[in-house]
Amino acid sequence: MKGLFPEFSKIPSWDGNWYLVNFDIPERLRQKRDIFRENLILLGFGKLQNSVWISPYNFLGDVEKIIKELNLSPYIILAISDKVGRIESKILAEKIWKVSEIQKDYREFISQFGEKENPSPLEVFFKYHSILRKDPRLPKELLPEDWAGEEAYRLYSKITKKFPFS
Repeated sequence: MKGLFPEFSKIPSWDGNWYLVNFDIPERLRQKRDIFRENLILLGFGKLQNSVWISPYNFLGDVEKIIKELNLSPYIILAISDKVGRIESKILAEKIWKVSEIQKDYREFISQFGEKENPSPLEVFFKYHSILRKDPRLPKELLPEDWAGEEAYRLYSKITKKFPFS
């Protein structure tokens, strides 16, 4: 089911930089603006402000392709910075991606299916992927020390490994 559902992947290391996309796309180009925002979300960018999006990973090359395809160059500025604002990066990540809520979802998943005898692989599949869809796969430096994402993935893999949809 590649492409239909998000996949777990090894978290890349972080170079300590933030990659920013700043835009001011006119209302007359609303449809293109909406398409552009959707693409930022798909790449894992988080909304810092309405027209300022941020990622700990360098997807600016992908963003430049989208800008070119949509013919939006005059309205967008790309930037790289090792610091955004005055708050610590881990706190910034929590503010943007609600990391503690995702952590809670992973913990509930582990609690719900970890001790259950013969859990439904289909139920496990859909529950796990509903969480993974929200998880931007942030680098470990931006996650809590006791991050449950990898433990949840191991449990998910153990339960669903024999089924064709996993």
